[in-house]
Amino acid sequence: MKKSILKILLVAALVFASALPMMGCKEEENGRFRPDAILAFASLGSRTYLLDLNNQIWVRDSNNYYNRVKEEVKFSLIVGGFSHILAIDIHGNLWGWGQNDKGQLGLGKSTERISYPIQIMSGTHFSTADTRSDVSFAIDTYGTLWAFGGGGKYGNLGNGTFNENVYIPINISKGNQFSQVNAGDTHNAAIDVYGYLWTWGRATSGELGDPSLIEITPFPETITITLRGIPGKIIEDTKFSRVSVGFQYTLAIDVEGNLWGFGGNFAGQLGRHPNSPRDLRIPINIIENNQFLDVFAGSWESFAIDTNGYLWRWGGQTRIPDGTWSGTLVWQYRPIKVSDEVRFTSFTRRGDGIDIEGNIWRVVPIGDSWYIRR
Repeated sequence: MKKSILKILLVAALVFASALPMMGCKEEENGRFRPDAILAFASLGSRTYLLDLNNQIWVRDSNNYYNRVKEEVKFSLIVGGFSHILAIDIHGNLWGWGQNDKGQLGLGKSTERISYPIQIMSGTHFSTADTRSDVSFAIDTYGTLWAFGGGGKYGNLGNGTFNENVYIPINISKGNQFSQVNAGDTHNAAIDVYGYLWTWGRATSGELGDPSLIEITPFPETITITLRGIPGKIIEDTKFSRVSVGFQYTLAIDVEGNLWGFGGNFAGQLGRHPNSPRDLRIPINIIENNQFLDVFAGSWESFAIDTNGYLWRWGGQTRIPDGTWSGTLVWQYRPIKVSDEVRFTSFTRRGDGIDIEGNIWRVVPIGDSWYIRR
């Protein structure tokens, strides 16, 4: 009798163990599996990489098939640049794959494209990372900010050089400790462990939040731009919790939940009409009497998640039907709440977001307003 019970328990354990790899997945009609709920995602070419609630990374190819990536490793973060991906596992190890022609994977002067996750700076543990275009940043568990990749002509890497690629990660902290970093195309931002905001790179439209970097001489008007090749602290009387950089502008949330913006406003991405004025070099409160948890700056569009989980959007243009074939092109500079029904946990600069149940949504225009669809 005891042997029979033990046999039944053993068979049940084997069945449960065999089912573990597929827990948290959905089986499709073709018999293949896909992730059930998503924490984060990043794109690389025609492929989309998704991080599920079980800390597994999946890849979705152009045929809409899903496969696990490095399934023996559990991940906690994934971010994507123009041609590469960075990820951090639950033990703090940093991984990367994709192009390394400019050092964006920190693997030295190797131009070989890496098609699978490979560890970066083995032996160092990281808390967060971010990437945009060909630059990469990572913060280790001691708060040290590391940079590698394409230098660009604006001092993007924060090491004081211009037009020089960095193929091996370098420390750009200058003795400071950081908790968050956000990478941009021509400028970048970070928040230190005390909540102070730092920026570096291009300052053409005031996107670094430091008016002293721009000197304007009238009659005839000339503008002299000083590039900031190393991180510089700004707005020292305010502490921040989140920051996101877009194309020539910056958005940030202070510790009280207020949403601030500065830099280029050429498409209303700072919540003001593009003509009044075009550039805002002094930080402004974008949406008053509301508190926010996170913010996401794109090229022309801006997004924010309030403390209730609702999504707000502003910036860019849309066409309103007016009886003609083309319609009327209008600026969408006033912040609007996109939905009162779906609550979000995260969003991306390109208009995709994840709700509290792990579903992916996209914001699309309709007339003079916006709505979300799965």
